Amino acid sequence: MTTDQDGLLPAEEPTEDDLILKPFVSVGIRPEDGETPSGGDSVSQFDLRHRDNFTGMLYLGKLKDEFHYLGHVFSLETPTHAEKLEAGLIHKPHINAISSDIAWAALTTALYLRAVDGTDLPSGIGPRDTGLKDRYNWIIENIRSSIINKLFEQCLILDAKVEAALAELDRLGES
Repeated sequence: MTTDQDGLLPAEEPTEDDLILKPFVSVGIRPEDGETPSGGDSVSQFDLRHRDNFTGMLYLGKLKDEFHYLGHVFSLETPTHAEKLEAGLIHKPHINAISSDIAWAALTTALYLRAVDGTDLPSGIGPRDTGLKDRYNWIIENIRSSIINKLFEQCLILDAKVEAALAELDRLGES
């Protein structure tokens, strides 16, 4: 994928070729010429349960997942750092209120939820607009509390996959 004059990726949707993940060994963990570092070959030690998640984070910068529930398809994606920071500002009015946990579940769902039944949720217009506030408002106005709770659980599961992949990579780096 080529970049524009500012070094940014193009705004159009990636093609299928762009989304193909390269073999894990291409990330440079395996030493050249068959050399094995002390402690064994890092690639062979990397737990297969985490390899796809780690490779997805490495090449795409995020993990994506689809969740099927009550006849609907919910597309989830790990949030950016900017979105996580913005979440604190959106949640601020609910801090120390009885609605704090309810608001946080809806906000976390807004952080991860990108589409419902193939229809994209609101996204940012420019580089400084993440679209999080619009997704949050859409979710609290259109999705029932019990469904938000189920989606919230799935968001936590996706986040746990990220943490597990990173923990496995960290385990490999131990001396």
